[in-house]
Amino acid sequence: MQIDDREYLTPPDNEAIKVYECYLCDTPIYEGEDCYEIDNLIYCEECIDKHFKMISEKADISADLADLECHDIK
Repeated sequence: MQIDDREYLTPPDNEAIKVYECYLCDTPIYEGEDCYEIDNLIYCEECIDKHFKMISEKADISADLADLECHDIK
């Protein structure tokens, strides 16, 4: 009997999940990165620093992901 251990030796896929894309520069924003939301538009931290950090609020990615998981359960 031969054991196929190729899958065991394959490294796990730890690629970050793209969650949003910046409205101004189209830079992908991955899970765990800071991003900001103004009038339902998502901006990366770099664009916010350049344009309007004073009037923005952080987007709650964990709440959005929890909502998605809740819908998957039903």
